[in-house]
Amino acid sequence: MSKSYILFSFLILFISYMIYNELTVFEYFKKNTKINSSKSQNCKIIPSEYPIETFISLADDLFIGGSTNYKERFQNLKYLNHIYDKGSIVVLDKNKEKIFDIEIENFPKDMPISPDGMDYYDEKLYVINHAFLEGERIEVFKVSLNPLKLIYEKAFTFEENHLGQFNSTTVINNNIFYVSEWTAIPLPLTKNISFVTKFLMKYYDFIKRILKLKFCYMNKFDMKENKLERIDSSYGIANNGITYDRENRLLYLAQTFDKNIKVFKLNEKGNVDKFVRNIPTEYGLDNLFFDNKTKLLYCAIMGNLKITFDYYDPTKNVRRDEIYGGIAVYEPNKSDEVVYTFLQNDFMIEITHGFMQGDDIYLSSACDNGILKCKKFE
Repeated sequence: MSKSYILFSFLILFISYMIYNELTVFEYFKKNTKINSSKSQNCKIIPSEYPIETFISLADDLFIGGSTNYKERFQNLKYLNHIYDKGSIVVLDKNKEKIFDIEIENFPKDMPISPDGMDYYDEKLYVINHAFLEGERIEVFKVSLNPLKLIYEKAFTFEENHLGQFNSTTVINNNIFYVSEWTAIPLPLTKNISFVTKFLMKYYDFIKRILKLKFCYMNKFDMKENKLERIDSSYGIANNGITYDRENRLLYLAQTFDKNIKVFKLNEKGNVDKFVRNIPTEYGLDNLFFDNKTKLLYCAIMGNLKITFDYYDPTKNVRRDEIYGGIAVYEPNKSDEVVYTFLQNDFMIEITHGFMQGDDIYLSSACDNGILKCKKFE
């Protein structure tokens, strides 16, 4: 048997393995046998101008979130025309079921806002901002509930090699917050992009999912020392949602393509004391929310991400009914088993955030506008 034949056979096997991995890593619902249909379950969309990727609770009757035209953003990234940096911070009044832009005082006039993950702590709102004028930014606002508005205080800025990497954040105390990395390759700050950068931007995500390259991390930021520190034990293919159990000092990190939640124990100062365990998940997860009142962990189920990326491509015709999304609910202080799952494909695809208040389920998406409100059912 010739060496060229052996090499060719190996190459065919390797390509077949890559294609198999590419297909299976995206099939988040392959094992699911029961889909909750929401058509008859009193669901409705509270409309907004653009999708709301993340939203959190400010008060019992108020949610706040980041809104951006994600379809245009993804298309611009794909074709490398320019970076989409237009967005807004919006509020949902639950009682009126109305979404509107919130007033912001003292925000720099020439600074774009393209919000991503956010957290609310000690009357302050921390917002990841992909502004693309300099390195990655996290804006800090003082929150006024009466009258309702944000008062800009400051920004923490990070080097250009983090641009576009940060996905989610959780604030531990007035000195420490954590941020997750979705990608290991930073986005370019300029249109003058090198060939190597173009190649990495177009194909890195594809390659890392195929080969399961775990080059993304969670980072701790010390606000007093202005220091960003990588947590080495947090490595994953793509790190996503992050949330914090304050009573037990447990930090939860979603790893989308690993289908896993990593759990870390923090010390009293907010530093990582140790890695605790992995919670395997049946689905690929996006944002997380730990409710410190009910002790429930809410996990957004994204759906088939490959189909979602195709949805952003105007040359492809995507069947929306193939993309299920929703939430998985855990009670992690008692068990690593799911206690409730809600899935739907009638109203929204690519669910990025979700949680429950009473029997009401709230979901948002990076593809569809508004916030979806549904009634819980078994």
